[in-house]
Amino acid sequence: GHFQSAGNITAAAAVVALTGNSQFYTVSTTIAGDGAVDFSLGDHFVLTKGSPAAITLADPVAGDNGREITIRSGSAFAHVITLASGIGGVATTDDVITFTNRASASITLKVINAKWWVTGSYLAAIA
Repeated sequence: GHFQSAGNITAAAAVVALTGNSQFYTVSTTIAGDGAVDFSLGDHFVLTKGSPAAITLADPVAGDNGREITIRSGSAFAHVITLASGIGGVATTDDVITFTNRASASITLKVINAKWWVTGSYLAAIA
């Protein structure tokens, strides 16, 4: 988790807590070109490249179990995300996520047993 509680709230670098409000807002990390998702930077990533982006996502490790990240399109292009070992660790299939060319496309992945698993998607094809 990102928070400790014992009267005080400690936020990780990518999370902002609003005083007097019980909701927490995740700060998005923008990826403006081709490259790798650095999930040490946070849990929400927005792809903004002005053409289809080629994105990679490394395998999580056991210490990441339970963590969930969302990658969404902030530009209307068919961005492609390639997972190192695929969904559920199936390296040769289910390792490429392609967004429909809409700025609202997204995928949410959760780490279970040190593997990425899909918990939600919108306008995203997995092959």
